[in-house]
Amino acid sequence: FRRMKVVIGLGLVGWVVFLFNKFDVRNQWTNCAFFILNQEQCGSCWDFCSVESFADRLCINGEAPSGTIISPEPILECSIEGCGGGNPSVAWRWLRNNGDSTCTRQCFDGCLPYDSGSGSSPSCHQGTCDSGSGYPETYYGGSFQGLTNDDISLFQTELSTNGPLQACFSVYDNFYTFFDAHPDGIYTSYSGTLLGGHCVKMVGWGVSG
Repeated sequence: FRRMKVVIGLGLVGWVVFLFNKFDVRNQWTNCAFFILNQEQCGSCWDFCSVESFADRLCINGEAPSGTIISPEPILECSIEGCGGGNPSVAWRWLRNNGDSTCTRQCFDGCLPYDSGSGSSPSCHQGTCDSGSGYPETYYGGSFQGLTNDDISLFQTELSTNGPLQACFSVYDNFYTFFDAHPDGIYTSYSGTLLGGHCVKMVGWGVSG
């Protein structure tokens, strides 16, 4: 197999002097396709945002061609967390320790298609495609780190220098209807029923008001 090793994740970088009022990774690295995949009925947001960011950074670093999709499926099938929810750090540890391979067509085809969309995962078959053949390539993550500093410029510097991050936030009962009414809005809610958490891929920032 062609094996690759990259240092990737939520790493700290040196400070930049000037931070923009708005930034979008899709405008910064136009040679890369920044896919958003469909997790369907599985509570796998923690996994999806991690493998999506991993694939993005592989392209940004020149370690994989644009359009490469890293499959979330092996992590769901074989790690300690699955469709019931989890933490991005679990996905990153898997990428670092075990590596992962690819899928195609929005991850519904290829070596490791997304098979957990109905809410449960098949049995683990680590190191082999669904067909039983070996991985066509294996991509390993390197170091990763959570950014817990309250200084927002730390997140902005990392994002604008190295690419997408993961962010997790609390979801209230207006979340599922909010973006139907406000497709470009800023989601905030401090009332209503707390439903749990949601993790997403962070691709930029802006200023409103």
